[in-house]
Amino acid sequence: MRGSSAMPAMNIEALESRVQVARAAFACAFTDSNEYEADLIRERRAAGAYGPTARGRALALALVLAGALLILLAFL
Repeated sequence: MRGSSAMPAMNIEALESRVQVARAAFACAFTDSNEYEADLIRERRAAGAYGPTARGRALALALVLAGALLILLAFL
């Protein structure tokens, strides 16, 4: 038999500590996939990945209509 009986015990302890480090490295800040996906979408929207929102388009349309109305009233 190679080595002493203390050697396998040391290897097991080292392996267990490495397993704990690996688990900590893979720890997730989110409790479930819905929370992760919501945060991912929020970050992508902030980066402009999804383009203008419906609220932004509605505001732009309202401003165009208000401008057209002001121009129309200016000529009357």
